Amino acid sequence: MVRFKQLLSRKEFIAVAVLFLGVLAFFYYTFFTANYYEGKSPRQFEIRMGESFNEVIENLYVRGIIPNKFNMKAAGCL
Repeated sequence: MVRFKQLLSRKEFIAVAVLFLGVLAFFYYTFFTANYYEGKSPRQFEIRMGESFNEVIENLYVRGIIPNKFNMKAAGCL
C-alpha cells in the first residue's frame, strides 16, 4: 500500500492544491456568476455564414452583449 506522504512532498501538494483551486475559481466565475446585460432585452444578433468563432465573439463584445471575450472563448471551447 502506498502512503500519501510517498506520493507528493508538502510543496508539491500545495502547488497542486493552488492550481486546482485556481481552475475551480475560473470555472465558477465563467459559468456561475451573473453576466448582466444593461441594454434593452431581448437583443437580436445576426451571425453571417462563414463568420469565424473569434469574429462572432468580437462582434458580441463590441456591441456590449458580453463583458469579457476571454471567458466567452473559454466557455465556447468547453
